[in-house]
Amino acid sequence: MRASGLNYTILAPTAFMEGWPERVVGLSVSNGRPVTLIGNARGKISFIARSDVAAYASASISHPAALNQRLVIGGPEALSYRDVVVVYERVLGYLIPIHFANPDENISDLPPFVVAVLAKDEDEIVDLQEWACALGITPTRLEDFLRLEKG
Repeated sequence: MRASGLNYTILAPTAFMEGWPERVVGLSVSNGRPVTLIGNARGKISFIARSDVAAYASASISHPAALNQRLVIGGPEALSYRDVVVVYERVLGYLIPIHFANPDENISDLPPFVVAVLAKDEDEIVDLQEWACALGITPTRLEDFLRLEKG
């Protein structure tokens, strides 16, 4: 794209809050099972809402600072999966049991690719305050998203 000479903006979102928190925490909670977390589950991720990605895409089209840039975008807060459980607890109003597993255990609740990603336990933190302000976007917090989704 860069070599083509055309103007561009590349959006590179972090993990979507519609996918990963629901897969790791929400499904277990919905099925009445303890949440399985891998390792120490302390890696922080700036989960982003799909609607925020759309907002960044729309706003970046007409913003000169986004021209010919690669924008790594994420949500407004960096949360570990331990933090995600706490957010679910606040939204749902009850404590959620957690089972901590090693990545080499036989884990029936999570597909192998999810276990592999969680086992990395790496930070994926994006500070978007400057871009969000410049583009006029108020990023969605996970708790606000869950309150709308879980009603």
